[in-house]
Amino acid sequence: MRVAGLLVILSGGCTASEPRSPTAAPASAEVEPARDTDDARDAEDRRDDAMGEPQRLAWRWRSPVAPGDSEPFPPMPTSVVNGPTTVEARALAEGGVEVVQSRRGRTQWTAAVGDAHHDAAALAWAGDVFVAHYCAIASGAVVTRLDRESGRVTWTQPLTGLGPVAHSRYKNAVQLEVVGGTVRVFGREAQGAYVEELDVADGHRMGHSRVEPALVELQWRAVDVPRGEAGFDLPQGWSMGEGEAPLLRYAPPGGEVRSIALPSSFGDCDTGAGLEHDGVLYLAHACGSSTGARLYALYVSEFAWQWQADLYALGPIGHFAYANRVALEWRGDRVLVFGDESLGRYVEAIDPERGGTLVNQSWPPDAALASPR
Repeated sequence: MRVAGLLVILSGGCTASEPRSPTAAPASAEVEPARDTDDARDAEDRRDDAMGEPQRLAWRWRSPVAPGDSEPFPPMPTSVVNGPTTVEARALAEGGVEVVQSRRGRTQWTAAVGDAHHDAAALAWAGDVFVAHYCAIASGAVVTRLDRESGRVTWTQPLTGLGPVAHSRYKNAVQLEVVGGTVRVFGREAQGAYVEELDVADGHRMGHSRVEPALVELQWRAVDVPRGEAGFDLPQGWSMGEGEAPLLRYAPPGGEVRSIALPSSFGDCDTGAGLEHDGVLYLAHACGSSTGARLYALYVSEFAWQWQADLYALGPIGHFAYANRVALEWRGDRVLVFGDESLGRYVEAIDPERGGTLVNQSWPPDAALASPR
């Protein structure tokens, strides 16, 4: 699965209003009325929606600073580039956000979105332009889709987010991506985090989850195995055998030696880590010279596989020479995977029952760890 045109930026929204009409170069385009499916909902309904069900959507966050540093407010403007085309969002002096699309340096259109309180944005380019606009010191956000040819507003959708939030001092950040037919919005506010999915076609809400507070504050920790070094860090009695297919072996003290092939091939990979908890062995399998990892769960008593799942890790990236290593930890009631790769570091929280990702947070590689002040 490929992620289309991802660009991250910050902030949150204040009171939503109708977007102002875009202007196109050389001619202006007529703007269709913005669609707002929340008009009929009162504050109590929105608060109930924001509480949500137990988390079922994965929340991802790409930090621009070193692990442990506080998240900054990225300055405007921000931009996303697709070949010769650049889309830039910048804060207007009178309030609101202006989106400008240019090709080879020549402006094609401009569009103003948001109300006077909105001063920050996140952009994603996936055929059309998607912009989340909001206020960096207040809760909430609004997503608008703009036609790539004219800048015309296709739809506008206020987010459920955390629901109505009372505050005096506040901090709000949003990251945005488009995957297939879904716009995914990742929010990180002073009072919590959420993930919300919208339909690309018309902006209607497809899903919403609040994130477990403890998972929002996860931090990366060092992986003991040197980057690029082959071998598996496994619990006592466990080992990886060599052969045509990766083979997991278990030799308990005084017990029968047993072995089992991995349920699927992850390529010619030679590094990984294991964790045994409550009768289940969790095995992370990675390649020391490429990105990503796969996680397996094995019932020890039955010696049968429970599930397997590919980690999001750092997401789709291209590379040539590379180094990769992983470590596992059980914390609370979650499996944590810590990854250290050439292009960044990450921690991924996994639901041990089904293997699904709950949270993925990533940070820059060593060379970019000095954070701006």
